[in-house]
Amino acid sequence: TIARTQGLRGFYTGFLPTVARNTPTVCISFTGFSYLKTLFESSFGTAPGNGANAALGAMAAGIAVIMTQPIDVVKTRLMTQAASNLAPYAGVVDCVTRMLRDEGSRSFFKGIVPRLLYVAPFGAVQFAVNERMRLLLTPSPTHSEL
Repeated sequence: TIARTQGLRGFYTGFLPTVARNTPTVCISFTGFSYLKTLFESSFGTAPGNGANAALGAMAAGIAVIMTQPIDVVKTRLMTQAASNLAPYAGVVDCVTRMLRDEGSRSFFKGIVPRLLYVAPFGAVQFAVNERMRLLLTPSPTHSEL
């Protein structure tokens, strides 16, 4: 078991690469949603409703996925290399160098479709619910009917 062979530290294998992927993904999706929401408001003269917030959230999440996919691919390769029959990577730089040399730049976008298919719907729900909850929890005279 992991506990016997690697100790407590074994349960945190991949923690730093995951943080390195998640931090920009979250920052890009929240910033992207805010930007898209502002664009929506200036284009239509009104705040987006639940459906529009879901669509904007899916778009923001999709943009974040596209921008962070290379980080995700490198992270996944480093975390799963023990199960591979390939020579192990010495670290991030070695992984990136070998991917470029052996597989080309397109290799950094492997798996993007499945990742988009699960992250975009999550972004839709996340931002639609977040916006609805923000409206419900923000004190305002116009919210007294809610």
